[in-house]
Amino acid sequence: MPSPFPTDPQLTAIAVLVKNRQLIADLVLPRTAPLKKSEFKYQKYPIEQQFTVPDSKVGRRSRVNQVEFKGELVTDSTADFGLEHPLPFSDERDAPDNTNVEGMTTEWLMNLVLLGREVRAANLVFKAASYGGNSETVSAGDRFDDPTSDALGLVLDVLDRPIMRPNVVTFGQSEWRAFRTHPAIVKAVHGNSGDSGAVTREQVADLLELDKVLVGRSLVNIAKPGQAANLNPCWRGGVSFIYQDEAAAKIAGVVEGANVTFGFTAQTGERVAGAWDDRNIGLRGGRMVRSGETVKEVICAPALGFYLKDVITP
Repeated sequence: MPSPFPTDPQLTAIAVLVKNRQLIADLVLPRTAPLKKSEFKYQKYPIEQQFTVPDSKVGRRSRVNQVEFKGELVTDSTADFGLEHPLPFSDERDAPDNTNVEGMTTEWLMNLVLLGREVRAANLVFKAASYGGNSETVSAGDRFDDPTSDALGLVLDVLDRPIMRPNVVTFGQSEWRAFRTHPAIVKAVHGNSGDSGAVTREQVADLLELDKVLVGRSLVNIAKPGQAANLNPCWRGGVSFIYQDEAAAKIAGVVEGANVTFGFTAQTGERVAGAWDDRNIGLRGGRMVRSGETVKEVICAPALGFYLKDVITP
């Protein structure tokens, strides 16, 4: 179908390749394969039906007991997220030779769009309500920034609480720094007194028997327009433990059956970018540059995770 938005193959290629290595949303809530439409569906199953054992004994001439599996097919839809930048012809004229000004603008725009996605993902994953009751606020004596606390015991206990043991943990940078230098963790990994030192993500993954240890380091400016910048971490306030099945998360359109995962990101199509002449930009006109994508972050199995709030002193 014809579109009034003139996409540009070269700029779209730049938008698709943009990847800020500080962002972890794609690792926490993996994207589906690109969907053809905005609408998508996924299954929600009652947790109890997978753990309630019916009478399976069969008499010599009796009928075999029947069970019924019920699930709720949830329909949702992706949303568009994009930004534009007016680029005066004078900016392109005055740029250094061989500078692809439109390409640079496309990259900057896409980075901001992806930062917005990072904030949405962090707000969703670092929220107690996303875990269906599987959350806890850590008391002062148990926090990671208290060197006398049993940080290892707390985390090992939490890993055993969900119905499926989490295989991915996500820290904010401040929470990770406190955890990786905690005496109990340093001692468990290095076998020393734990009085000094630090551990790596790989060592923590081995210690806790996890597939991934993720650390959110991205920052976002929360100041109002016109005020001095106030940079805050996107990921802050707690630690998330989830069970993730990447194969289930990437199924195009339906997440169901035995392949279950805590959450995923539905993506419609690919990222888009383009530019067109606009005579209302400056005195001599210019080019309006646009970039964006169509996605939706989803928590489809809250029971497959656990959230610890205030693991360091707020």
